Amino acid sequence: MARKKGKGGMEVSSLAAHKQKGKLLQPPMNQMGGLQLSSWVNEVLPEMLWAALMLNGLVREECFDKFRTLLDYVANHPAAFEKKLLDLSGLADIDQNTFDEMFKPLCGEEAVKQALAPLMILETLPGRVRWSALIEAPTNKDEAVSTLIDAVALAYDHQSVAATDCRWLRIMTENAKAKLHFAEHLKETFESVVGYPDNEEPKLAAPRVRALEMATRAMANTESASAWSSNFWKECWERWTCVLPVAKELEFIVHKELSDAVQKIYAEVVEHHFQHLGTTGVDARQESAFGLVLYVLHLTLLGVKSSVGQTIQGRLNLRSAVEALIILKFLSKKDDPTIWMQYRNYGTSQAKLAYLKYNEADAPAFVTKELLRDLANTDVWMEFQDIKLGAWADKNLRQMAIDGDTKEFYDKYYDALSAYTHANWSAVSQSTFAICVNPLHRFHKVPVSPEFFAEDAVPDLVKVSNLALDQLNTLYPAFKPRLKLA
Repeated sequence: MARKKGKGGMEVSSLAAHKQKGKLLQPPMNQMGGLQLSSWVNEVLPEMLWAALMLNGLVREECFDKFRTLLDYVANHPAAFEKKLLDLSGLADIDQNTFDEMFKPLCGEEAVKQALAPLMILETLPGRVRWSALIEAPTNKDEAVSTLIDAVALAYDHQSVAATDCRWLRIMTENAKAKLHFAEHLKETFESVVGYPDNEEPKLAAPRVRALEMATRAMANTESASAWSSNFWKECWERWTCVLPVAKELEFIVHKELSDAVQKIYAEVVEHHFQHLGTTGVDARQESAFGLVLYVLHLTLLGVKSSVGQTIQGRLNLRSAVEALIILKFLSKKDDPTIWMQYRNYGTSQAKLAYLKYNEADAPAFVTKELLRDLANTDVWMEFQDIKLGAWADKNLRQMAIDGDTKEFYDKYYDALSAYTHANWSAVSQSTFAICVNPLHRFHKVPVSPEFFAEDAVPDLVKVSNLALDQLNTLYPAFKPRLKLA
């Protein structure tokens, strides 16, 4: 199975490892079928909060010594934990005497008592009365909240060391109850899990711990657990405020010289057009080729003004420029008079379609009926103009990119940019929300005022413009000027 390192070193399946099923591309995990997904953050982390607090407040080796002491108790009293784990809901349900025998000695140690003290600021904590008999409520509430934040942040990522440690404890609880059984050929794998974190190859053992913990979640009674998890996140939301990240000072990129250069090349393309003009009649090839190039340059000119490249508009400009280039490359590769004319006729037929629709209603503000009428009648009276429905070349943009030898270019730009054109959630969320950095709020999204992006679309607009100029030079040589970034 092909895998690549994603953000933060996380392994992700390659595109080739995805399997197409109708209009879906399924990753390997979803190809197995019958999976019942659960969330570490939403469902499990609140349950293991006590362990996360200990990992945050104590030396890790000391924590594991105490975890093993608790596991020994479970192994000697398996009946008391038949359908329970060492999580907060399970510990709230066990016999009071069992709870005291396990945690009185543990909480008798000052370091442990201090580490677990933030539990007592949670009003909906399962078994709060029995915990309060062993742990004093913290006198400094702000400090306790800060510690709670640190512990949740430490174990928030399901692949973090702290989260993996908590997940190991859950597995070993099932093992202590003699609930886990493995085939002989998996003995070495299981031994590496048991030996975590002392295993000589922790990078090998940790993924096994996480995989096994996922597989054993269904063994626990999750009904009460899900109730507490929901209550925990609800209480955190109601009691503590959002924290917005400190805004970094954004560098606004100015392209004054580039703006002048684009206008200069635009004028030179116009001049080049007249040099090759041989008729005042319809020349679909020349007018379409030069028109597409000038369209890309126009989009680039708008993108370099007033840091537009660092806005949503800059991405919309780039998306349109990318499509224009792919169409130009497709038309050039075919270089068939019929196809050049097909491209032109489709545009006028769409103007006719819009005109007929607006003729029965008010036109929107950005266009007039008169303009649409003139566009529709450009080459032939619209009464003789068919209206083509669907794609103008009977191909989508991807197929045109393949036929025009620009598939690699299409793959690089199209999907991410189309998110902005089609208002996909990825683009909407990036453009209108910031992340609340309070872990107790699950790093949720918070609406913010319109902001500029750190990344600038102008270098890509320049690249697309130059590729369009390269194609123009191929069709109508020789045109040598190109844009250059400072």
